Amino acid sequence: MSPSQTLSTKPVPGRKKDKTRITVLLGANATGTDKLKPWVIGNAKRPRPLSKVNLERLPVFYRGVPDFPYEDSGKRNVFYTITNQ
Repeated sequence: MSPSQTLSTKPVPGRKKDKTRITVLLGANATGTDKLKPWVIGNAKRPRPLSKVNLERLPVFYRGVPDFPYEDSGKRNVFYTITNQ
C-alpha cells in the first residue's frame, strides 16, 4: 500500500488509496475448549498471492465474495450463508 500523505503531510499526486479489505470470523465457546476453524472472506474468488497455494491445506476456510450467491442486500446475506454452511 502506498501512503496517502508524504512526510510534509501533502497529498500524494496520482495515487489512489488502496481499498483492499478482508473479513476474519473467529468462533469459540465461552471457556475456549471448543474452537472453530477461522473463516477468511476476501473480495477475490482466488487471490493472486494464493494462486499457487492449496487452499484446502490452509489452517483457515477461505471464501471470496463471488462464491456466495446474494442479491442487492449486500454482505448480510454473505454472513447468513457462512453460518449455514
